[in-house]
Amino acid sequence: MEFITILTNTGKSKIAQAYANNLPVSLTHLAVGDSGGEYYELAETQTALVNEVYRGTINRIYQDTEYSERIIIDTAIPAGVGGFYIREAGIFDADGDLIAISNIPETYKPHQSEGSTRDLYIKLVLEVASVSAIEIIADPTVIMATRQYVDTNHNNNPEAHQDRWVKKSGDEMSGNLSVPDATEDQHAINLGQLDSGLNTKSDKTHTHLDIIPAGAVMNFAMINSPSGWLFCDGALVSRTLYQRLFEAIGTTFGIGDGLTTFNLPDLRAEFIRGWDGTRGIDAGRAFASNQSDEIKSHAHNLPMAPTGIDIGAYNWASYGVKSGAGVTSSTGGTETRPRNIALLPCIKT
Repeated sequence: MEFITILTNTGKSKIAQAYANNLPVSLTHLAVGDSGGEYYELAETQTALVNEVYRGTINRIYQDTEYSERIIIDTAIPAGVGGFYIREAGIFDADGDLIAISNIPETYKPHQSEGSTRDLYIKLVLEVASVSAIEIIADPTVIMATRQYVDTNHNNNPEAHQDRWVKKSGDEMSGNLSVPDATEDQHAINLGQLDSGLNTKSDKTHTHLDIIPAGAVMNFAMINSPSGWLFCDGALVSRTLYQRLFEAIGTTFGIGDGLTTFNLPDLRAEFIRGWDGTRGIDAGRAFASNQSDEIKSHAHNLPMAPTGIDIGAYNWASYGVKSGAGVTSSTGGTETRPRNIALLPCIKT
């Protein structure tokens, strides 16, 4: 499928006016949508996305260094926003009009409540006859530095780490405390960047900061799963979004749709029993298989009365019964269980 960005009729008209009046169009927002669940043919007559799910302020607009007639527009969708697919994007100006529209590769933006999240950067390329018709912006109040910017402009700047120090604390020191130049592996990062880095390591090995492996199951004394964990409810989840978990458990608990998803284990209202392996106590069990409830075979003594004597509601003599077997009345609840407490079973992603 070809992914493109086109100007709408409104966009063409406004850019034409910009040429004539020498007043550039001010592009301010970028919106994304799920296009109603499937791709469609972009139309110059569009004035809105098919199904907009998020709109944010454009981080920056700049001219392509290789192609002078192209401008690049990017923005970031923060980690706290998500729970939707992205298939379409639109560029809006200061008047709220749709200037350009694009179809983009399908991307799922998770929400933090799903146990994993990330910042997502959207970059669109717009080709115009003259870049002067578009207002180039770089608003420091909305720009988020990308990894490429940091690598290109910060890490490669020999002056970036020179003559930096932290001052003393209290009176136990005098003068300044010098700090060595930062190296590539000494830069401060946040938790989201750490998780992202660990998830994408090519050799899939991890440091002591990631001591709990994907696929580990734990019970939590809270009603919502913590970050990095998913509730074991048998749900279908993405094989790419949760790549580490998929590599760990595969399709043991269900193949999902057989292509892009797989099933989590369903531990709701279940007791956990250690796998027998070859021990022979719970012989013949396959790993991760379910087992219904059961009572071990046993017998009960049932006292019998002499002829003519009642026991409870039964007069055995009236039935001519003097010896033999009888049936007791039922007692108990709907299942066999020990004392227990309900906690939240989760699996590490």
